[in-house]
Amino acid sequence: MAEDIRLISIELNHYRQYYGEQYIDFSSREEGFTTLLGKNGEGKSNLLNAISWCFYKTEPHGKKQMNVGVPIFNLKYMKEVEKGHTARLSVKILLQKGREQYQISRVLKVLKGELEYDELSDGTKVMRIATFADDKVPSGCEILPEQSSFVVSKKGDHDFDFHDVSSQIDPETKMREILPEDLSVFYLLDGEFLEGFWNKPEKIEQGIEQISQLHLLKSTMEHMQKLSVPSKGLGKDTDHITKQIQVLKWYEQSKDVNGKDAYSDEIRWKDNPEEDDQLYHTTGKERINDLKHDISKMENRLKAISREIGNVSIGSIKVLKEEYDNISKEFDDAKDIRKDAETTYRTSLVNESPYLFLKGAIEKSLKIIESHQKKGDLPNETKETFTNDLLERGTCICNTDLTSKVENGKETNKARTYVEEARKIISEDVGLDIAVKMRYEFRHKIIDDYNTFLKTQFARPRENFSKIDTKCDDLNTKLKGISSKMGNAGDGKTTELIKEQDYLLELIKDAEAQIVREQLTLTNNQKTLGDLKIQLEKTITKNEAAKKINHEIKIWDKMVKHLNDIYEELKEEIRIGVQEKTWEIFTELLDNSAEFVKFRINPDYTVVLLDQYSGNKIIDISAGQSLILTLAFVAALREPTGYKFPLVIDSPLGKIDGSIRYNIGNKIPDYLPDDQIIFLATDTEYVARIPLDSDEPEREVIPFGTLLERKIPVKYFRIKKGIDGNSTISPGKLEYNKNKDGWEVVPIV
Repeated sequence: MAEDIRLISIELNHYRQYYGEQYIDFSSREEGFTTLLGKNGEGKSNLLNAISWCFYKTEPHGKKQMNVGVPIFNLKYMKEVEKGHTARLSVKILLQKGREQYQISRVLKVLKGELEYDELSDGTKVMRIATFADDKVPSGCEILPEQSSFVVSKKGDHDFDFHDVSSQIDPETKMREILPEDLSVFYLLDGEFLEGFWNKPEKIEQGIEQISQLHLLKSTMEHMQKLSVPSKGLGKDTDHITKQIQVLKWYEQSKDVNGKDAYSDEIRWKDNPEEDDQLYHTTGKERINDLKHDISKMENRLKAISREIGNVSIGSIKVLKEEYDNISKEFDDAKDIRKDAETTYRTSLVNESPYLFLKGAIEKSLKIIESHQKKGDLPNETKETFTNDLLERGTCICNTDLTSKVENGKETNKARTYVEEARKIISEDVGLDIAVKMRYEFRHKIIDDYNTFLKTQFARPRENFSKIDTKCDDLNTKLKGISSKMGNAGDGKTTELIKEQDYLLELIKDAEAQIVREQLTLTNNQKTLGDLKIQLEKTITKNEAAKKINHEIKIWDKMVKHLNDIYEELKEEIRIGVQEKTWEIFTELLDNSAEFVKFRINPDYTVVLLDQYSGNKIIDISAGQSLILTLAFVAALREPTGYKFPLVIDSPLGKIDGSIRYNIGNKIPDYLPDDQIIFLATDTEYVARIPLDSDEPEREVIPFGTLLERKIPVKYFRIKKGIDGNSTISPGKLEYNKNKDGWEVVPIV
């Protein structure tokens, strides 16, 4: 399991609004929490970006409102550098992983040229920006890649100093080993991520599988699956069959001809236009997972649209609104029924379709079995019982003497010896027993009443699905009509929402159809794969060299199956563990936990949060509740997975009401007992008194920071922006200001 990781310090030099050198030494968990206080726009989110840029050369935080048209180099510093000289910025981070320390340093250098400016309508001049390899630098400057660097240095438990690891391993690769970039969203947390987390099942999957390191087992299985197909050179026929087998396996895994992940050029649906585009996997199970995740997000958006339409307040559409609500509820119920009916129909198609293809073979097999029975062949179990009875009686039904006659330790009764040998052969051959059972199963289920089988397994599920699908279409048509009337009544916003609603319903319908087609293709591929393996085995038996390889293939297949069973078992165990721990923490931190009765993470990583009326409220919860649930999930990941890394949280309390904020300050040290916590907060969030809610006059009115310090020591830093727009970071302390009648963090002189 992964070792504990903590940040020791960070040093910034001319990074964005931080002019000159800025330094922070973070508290270890033994020393307490670290809190950095600063107003909005003073650089809190850019501290997250600085860590991310140093580790991974990305700046993902605060994309909506920050760093647009601003160079990564500090503006004041760039103006001071003379033309033709080199400008340098750097971020250096010291971290501990287990017994080893790592110094991560990224340096960017540019040759300063003639800076270029754009003039705004009010006469203000704004520096023009150029982007090179994702780094935004002043236009007119040239990046110097040979002088820029990324260095990972290591100091072991018995080393006196750090040494560069680049001679042994690429630093980017080493960084991924220390702290994978995929995990950064779970330790560099901003408010936007926390608030919108539950719209993204892929993030939940990523958190559980990456942090628990199940992805390593998954990649091992994929590698072994490649090895389970024999290499070329075993003969023309063999090579042709193995190529077909490989194609089918790679189709299921969405791999290209080189065995790498294959993506289409189709852009996946996203609920936030600011997110980076993602592409669908081309085929197989991976594509199905992509489609299911997107359907979940689109359904959440549909619920939000329904709420927005319901909130339109226009007197002339009150009656229409009431009718819309009633039909909308009926439509939602019908969609749930349709989903169940579709699942039943789809399951029948996937599980029962092979019997249609195999009907002739089944009937032929039954005739063979029945011919044996007509000849008097008995199931081996019956034969063995009969033979034992003859030997115990000592007489055959034809009156032959079968009593035991042992002389010198050897049976001399040849008739008895013959019967004993027959019994041994019978005990080793159970073929007819299985065949008789198979005959009963197939006759009872399929052959004796084939029409009923077709009706039960195919016609009836199809009819049920068709009826509810038609009903959904009718209800949707009614909703469109009412929505159109509502829009004509003068609400342009409603019209736009209806258009979006119709668009999403079409996308969902198309995605569900794609899933059905893909599952049917995979089912047919599995049948073809089975036939090819039989064909391959027959072909290989003609080649002595290939027989050995065929034996090895079977061993590989068994190993892959065994690993897959372990993988599925561990994934289920960890998923349930995270689910239960998340629910425990969530209900403790939430003020009114009775509002919800159950939290569930489904096997496809979609989430259900049930209220008292069994409604899934995961999309209807407030921003504060969503944030608390995400914090609970991130905290819960640590317990069953054992993965420990620092938790840096930007503006965690802004949208949380008083009672929940109070609960967090009072309880979060207990729920993250061994983890390094770094808060980036505003004064309003942290040092202002937590307001009372109307129904809790008994709670004391104190600041979040004071409440936190009752549980754990806190080291403070103050982020302060000067009149020149540059920010500085300095150590601070929490003090009570009598003149202002309030708490504040003041710099330590």
